[in-house]
Amino acid sequence: MSFSEQIIHSRGVVAEHCVRLVKPFPAVTLFFSVSEQKERAKVVHASGDTFDAVWNQGVVKLRWLLDKYKLKEGWLRVDWVMHAEPLNWGELNKRLQDTKRNYFRHGLAFDSSLKHAFLEQELNANAMLYVGGDVANAQLNEKNFSTYAASRYGKKAVFDFSSEALVYVLSTQGVFCDISGDCYLLAGSGLAAGRRELPFLDTNQVSCLIETSSLYLAGQVKKNGEFFYGWHPCFDRKIATYNTLRHVSSTYAMIEAWEVTGDKTLKAAIDRSISYFTQTLIKTYALPDNQTVAYLTDTGDEIKLGGNAVCLLALVKYCEVTDTRDYMPLLEQLALGIVHMQDAATGRFDHVLNATDLSVKESFRIIYYDGEAAFGLMRLYGLTQDSRWLAAVEKAFEYFIANKHWKSHDHWLSYCVNELTRYKPEEKYFRFGIQNVSGYLDFVLQRITTYPTLLELMMAAEQMLSRLKDMPDMQPILENLDTDKFYRALDYRAHYLLNGYFWPELAMYFKNPARIVGSFFIRHHAFRVRIDDVEHYLSGFVAYKKYLQKESRVFDAAKTSILTDEKPSKFSADRQSTGNKNITVKEGPNWTVDSLLKATQGQWLRAPLSNSWRATGLCIWAPTMQPGQMVVLRPHDSKSYLSIAALNRLPFFPQAVITSETVNSIADKNIPVLHTADVGQAILNMGQFARTQMLGKIIGVTGSAGKTTTVAMLSHVLRPWGEVGQTTHNANLPQGIAWNLASIPWSAPHTVIEMAIGQMHRNSELVKPDIAVISNVEAAHLQYHHSLPEIAKKKSRIFLGMSEGGCAILNREMNEWASVYEAARARNLRIIHYGRQADCDVCLL
Repeated sequence: MSFSEQIIHSRGVVAEHCVRLVKPFPAVTLFFSVSEQKERAKVVHASGDTFDAVWNQGVVKLRWLLDKYKLKEGWLRVDWVMHAEPLNWGELNKRLQDTKRNYFRHGLAFDSSLKHAFLEQELNANAMLYVGGDVANAQLNEKNFSTYAASRYGKKAVFDFSSEALVYVLSTQGVFCDISGDCYLLAGSGLAAGRRELPFLDTNQVSCLIETSSLYLAGQVKKNGEFFYGWHPCFDRKIATYNTLRHVSSTYAMIEAWEVTGDKTLKAAIDRSISYFTQTLIKTYALPDNQTVAYLTDTGDEIKLGGNAVCLLALVKYCEVTDTRDYMPLLEQLALGIVHMQDAATGRFDHVLNATDLSVKESFRIIYYDGEAAFGLMRLYGLTQDSRWLAAVEKAFEYFIANKHWKSHDHWLSYCVNELTRYKPEEKYFRFGIQNVSGYLDFVLQRITTYPTLLELMMAAEQMLSRLKDMPDMQPILENLDTDKFYRALDYRAHYLLNGYFWPELAMYFKNPARIVGSFFIRHHAFRVRIDDVEHYLSGFVAYKKYLQKESRVFDAAKTSILTDEKPSKFSADRQSTGNKNITVKEGPNWTVDSLLKATQGQWLRAPLSNSWRATGLCIWAPTMQPGQMVVLRPHDSKSYLSIAALNRLPFFPQAVITSETVNSIADKNIPVLHTADVGQAILNMGQFARTQMLGKIIGVTGSAGKTTTVAMLSHVLRPWGEVGQTTHNANLPQGIAWNLASIPWSAPHTVIEMAIGQMHRNSELVKPDIAVISNVEAAHLQYHHSLPEIAKKKSRIFLGMSEGGCAILNREMNEWASVYEAARARNLRIIHYGRQADCDVCLL
């Protein structure tokens, strides 16, 4: 599809989602970015009072650009400004100091008319806020900024970076149109900013991530078998160093991927790489006892323990997937080399030898080497059943356990202990494996960088955990592991890794998009794409796909998809089609088999087929049904909830039915059924449980009038900081609040809940707001609450569920202000006033 056709095709999507700003800013500002994939995107933008006028103006500029550079087809992206915040450069520099490098996720403009403005992707892809790897935070790079600004606006454009100069921080959202004409709504500001959001990772989608990234690695293998080691994509600069350990470990990941894809190009690259490292990089040595050992040599005449380990992993895997035994003699020599580096008395490994004479260069370098060595020996044991290798690993684990290696939470140790417990299912090894992950779940959930080895850690631990659950004698080991939180962290991290994938809508802003699209990157290292970076993402997703397949997860496309009423479509590096793009399930579904039982104290009458069953929330009224939700079945003596007839007419397949009736009333045998004595109480319990799991800030809103409007406004202004959970359908009494809490993503940074005066003490105990907003006290409730003082008193009960130090936001001019203020003070809350009075913290001008 030509750019001209894409312009026509994308207009409706942009018009549907574009928002208007208030003065002093232009009502509408649109950015148009185009790339033929071989060069950095060209960007133009336009501003004005109406969408039609701005669109037409922008298209004129865009067509001039297409004609000037003779651009025919490729990628088109259109972004609009959602919010503009004025600061001076002094204030912005302070904000940058508090922001990790390359994690500033906003655009910038230099005037209120937004005449000179840049998208976030332009800033980061041109290293305009990056001054080098030795500076941890974002920082203005005036040279890079000026260079790119001159290419956008000409050399005569002047940009003032002085401390008092005004600058405007932009939050934007966009639409990406690929060469086939498919358009994808992109996330606004936040950690997923600027990329398409997959509704949910199923096996087809994970397969495509594996395919594109493994083919990227295949493309980095030269004819002689050596890799192009990596790239700094901002300016398409080759990384000049080399690391033979990472050469081999990347080959291992490619073999794992080839087992999934069977791609011929990938297999040919694997063969070239193996030939290179076995014939060129590995050297043999004769020991004094006449044994012949082999070692992978690296730069600086070093031999690394981890180098031999990854050779074992790669060659054992290659033997398994190809049925060859050609490398058995070499595997023996490599394993003997590892054993030669082990202290026979203690089990401790030396980490680095001098390649010239095998003398010890470093006894310890990095914890990774220990886990790699033990894992490599275990994998060889699995292939040969040679007891020497198992004995060496058990000796090593004596040392690992005694020295509490589990405190390092190393993914290689997770791999190793999982493999060891397959053959030696002993309590001490399982305990080590659980300790290696149990204290790390918050880190997995909260780490801002993608940190791909975290998914590897979780996947290896999950394999061990799934076996452990079937061993009754080992159950006490699980007492210190929150298994529900474990699976939530696992899924969250898998989805979070999508933020490190080079989608075309991101790659297009870098110097050579075609080189990097479909790969993975490390954002805080200047978007570095190095073979080992891609390797760890790839291995994690290979394991995640096997996990999805093994568990036959409910979201799999084998049955009716919960995302759309069509089967999910395959996506690739420059194409994704997911059916109805307006229907999405947010990343990281809330409910698991265990958490639902904990919350409801119910009993499965028809249990899910998989322990990894998931659901996103509740449906208690048929018109509100969303993909991924469970439904509450109407008791025979009630008029609430969903009838059997309504159940059969739902637009999406329910994840489960919660009922106080018998299972026989539900004809579809594929629907899991949870029985509880009282479905109303179960809803309240689920809301209460969900609140304990929420990671973000909760804002409770009450008032005699305007609650729903206030909730909507707050939700709108908070969206630039990520997903916002909010009350739907004005459900502001206890059961409605619980229903909403049970259906809001637990990872949302902000949640805004409407709370009615009725049963406010129960509402507050459910919501436990971090921030409470009381907008007004009016005569709207006198029929039930008799007087304004009584209304104020009952509204103030919103504070009862709050912790000391929470925040109360009060309308300074509302009726009965003094009463509400004293109630907030009595709870030791921080109080912020808004209104017209001069002494208000936030004053209406």
